[in-house]
Amino acid sequence: MSETDVTLGYIVPPWAPEQTLEWQDSCAAVQSMQFMIDCLPIIRKLLVGAPREATVKVLDVGTGTGAGANVLATLYQGAFLGPRMKVDAIEITPHLKQYAAAKFPLVNYLVGDVLDYKESGRWDLVVCTHTIEHVERPEDFIAFLTGLANYWVLLYTPWKEKSLIPGHINRIDRRFLRRVGSKMHVILKSPAWYRLDNEPANCVIFAVPGRARQSS
Repeated sequence: MSETDVTLGYIVPPWAPEQTLEWQDSCAAVQSMQFMIDCLPIIRKLLVGAPREATVKVLDVGTGTGAGANVLATLYQGAFLGPRMKVDAIEITPHLKQYAAAKFPLVNYLVGDVLDYKESGRWDLVVCTHTIEHVERPEDFIAFLTGLANYWVLLYTPWKEKSLIPGHINRIDRRFLRRVGSKMHVILKSPAWYRLDNEPANCVIFAVPGRARQSS
């Protein structure tokens, strides 16, 4: 498959030549979809009590291709499974925006740094999958996200990595969950996350209350 697809507007980034269009379609997007599928049971728990006629505003942080955000946008485009969702997604680098627009038109794809969004209460639910293990000062990052969310911030990350793989700078454990104020968590294995060094590859999904409503 060509590295450049005019219809999708996708050009392989020079800093990651392995990220061809085929790689995006068959690896990155598939992993993102599976990660969001893993999150669905706890998202449904967080939605308990929400009126079916409501519209829940969602932000997916570090969305990559937007494929994971599209899982939510597709399942909750109507009220069959519960309240509708209006799904925004944000990615810091711009090279995937046209790809996302062509592939996932139900998602409002934003390009920028989420830390630049100061509008408290813009979203009801903020989702962030497999991102906080990469960011500096993850506790401050999560605190910032809670300021954007009216109700919940849902985070998904590797659990208790003994040896951090390249790109991972944070190890998430129970003490970390307590420090950030997690109110619900589940430890699981995902078909989309595994290691080649035989170390256990568990993940954790956890929910931290949003505080935008309290500060408005």
